Amino acid sequence: MSVVRCLLLLGAMVWALGLGTPAHADEIKRDRLLNDIADALSEKNYRKAIPKMKALHALSPDPAVLFNIGVAYEKWGGHCADALKAFDKFMEACGKCSQRKNGAARLKSLRAECGPGRLEISAKPNALGIEIDGKDRGVTPLFLELDAGAHIIKLSGDDGAFVEQQLVVSPNSEQRLALNLPTARSEAVAPTD
Repeated sequence: MSVVRCLLLLGAMVWALGLGTPAHADEIKRDRLLNDIADALSEKNYRKAIPKMKALHALSPDPAVLFNIGVAYEKWGGHCADALKAFDKFMEACGKCSQRKNGAARLKSLRAECGPGRLEISAKPNALGIEIDGKDRGVTPLFLELDAGAHIIKLSGDDGAFVEQQLVVSPNSEQRLALNLPTARSEAVAPTD
């Protein structure tokens, strides 16, 4: 039998067994992701595990993966808003899956623990434009709820002058932020907790 004929026969066998199909490639990718996730979680490296979990979910959408993403964010600490979003997505994708009750209980607990903080923003002069995390939110003074975690607050005047500050909003808290608009074109203020 010629080499070419052997290669064609081998190629046909691979194709017939499904080893050369896109589904097989996805299965290999899935197995690699599962191994990488297991390794990262065994090291409690949630920063590495979570993107791998998201890639796994994109490859093979399964509500259980969303549940596990929520658990990973929860265990990572300091990622309340991310955990809440993951469990919300899980509940939406789950429908009547077997883990729905467990997901609902975790979501309820997280909402109590990681609820939004209430923030009052004031400034001198008054009526400055407010952006939070790059989105227009109104003018000073402003009272609002924000997800727990770090946010970038930017106040802007009509003349282009602005002040920007990072603020960490604590869960279920009430905080006040008072800023003065500088006379120069811009000023960055050191982060506060």
